[in-house]
Amino acid sequence: MSVEQRLSFLVAGAQKCGTTALDGYLRLHPQLDMAQTKETHFFDDEVAVDWRAPDYSPLHAQFLGRPDQLRGEATPITLYWTPAHYRLLRYNPDLRFIVMLRHPTDRAWSHWRMNIRRDLDTLPFSEAIRSGRTRVLEDGEHAGLARHSSYIERGYFARQIASLATLFP
Repeated sequence: MSVEQRLSFLVAGAQKCGTTALDGYLRLHPQLDMAQTKETHFFDDEVAVDWRAPDYSPLHAQFLGRPDQLRGEATPITLYWTPAHYRLLRYNPDLRFIVMLRHPTDRAWSHWRMNIRRDLDTLPFSEAIRSGRTRVLEDGEHAGLARHSSYIERGYFARQIASLATLFP
């Protein structure tokens, strides 16, 4: 894989903190080529990608721009999904990040409301929060990480940023 094919940057913010708006603005910049699909979920894919010998062609097929443009993509869960951090390091040790954050309580409330609208949760907010860690461990698909019931855990920004900063100083 040539250097110009690789991602140059990744928007890895907290879910529900404006990454969609930022992705839209970045698409307007003539020197940037954003992935055709916002949230490619390539590096947090635990099923379709063989991480022992990853095939990056599905990711690279997301880009249709010119070779002189910087490639970027926005998948907010990348900040929370810490196994993706090592995969990103292997992919491009020079990768840069744009990290967007939001007050953890406001973010959790917005996350819960989104899950209610999508029928991914049925519990009232207070009960979903109180049973949070147990649900994450029960629903977690990888190393105690859960995509939908992680209302509190996704707000541990210091831990997540420290993981990234250790690998990408």
